[in-house]
Amino acid sequence: PLASLSLPFTLVFGDDFDPAAVSFELPIVQPGIFRYLHVSAETSSGSSLGLRVGAITDKAAPEVPVRDVTFSDQDFEMTKLGGVIRWKVPAPEEFEVRKSGSCLQPVADLARCTAAAAALGIGYGGAVDDGQDGVPHDPPFCYVEGAAIKFNSAGNNTGPCSLGQQCLCDITDPDAPPTTRYAVWLSDTEELQEDGNSTLHLEVPSDVTEAVLELGTRPWRWGVVLVGNGDGF
Repeated sequence: PLASLSLPFTLVFGDDFDPAAVSFELPIVQPGIFRYLHVSAETSSGSSLGLRVGAITDKAAPEVPVRDVTFSDQDFEMTKLGGVIRWKVPAPEEFEVRKSGSCLQPVADLARCTAAAAALGIGYGGAVDDGQDGVPHDPPFCYVEGAAIKFNSAGNNTGPCSLGQQCLCDITDPDAPPTTRYAVWLSDTEELQEDGNSTLHLEVPSDVTEAVLELGTRPWRWGVVLVGNGDGF
């Protein structure tokens, strides 16, 4: 632990901090530039007593919130609550429509093309192969022309996305932080406050989508469900 040393520290960024500290904040840097952190204890004259080296891990909590939070109050006293808070799992956006340019991530599967159109509420019926091979007037892979959902299975059409041929693109992020847990808070305000007006009710794993409030719970105004993983909420 840092507190085991009694001399000031200097970070490679040039910041000093108290040796009694057990943690510190790094300056904001672009992820991926630095892989290791060097911490050095120094004498008052600036002589180094040796480096301690640690790997830098960029932590990321999930960004997509839960959906459709509901509460069914089973306590019939006017000044008490009791019942079940329920929610639906996060549903990150998977697809987008482009009307110019081209897809950064094309939808490159016929069945997924049908799913993309359904998710975006565009086109009619299922995707069908356009039977084309390298034509310049239609885009590659998944697109909608009129109400027809078309799929260029060869992927070698060279036309751009347009108002007449709208491309359906995949925006799924393979590096999106996973959801492994939820935290249920009770609060007197819509925003969680660290002043006694909010309290953590419980944490549950990601396969649980409800939380029970015991009968007789005081009447909090808000129930807040946070999405998290091992890196935070």
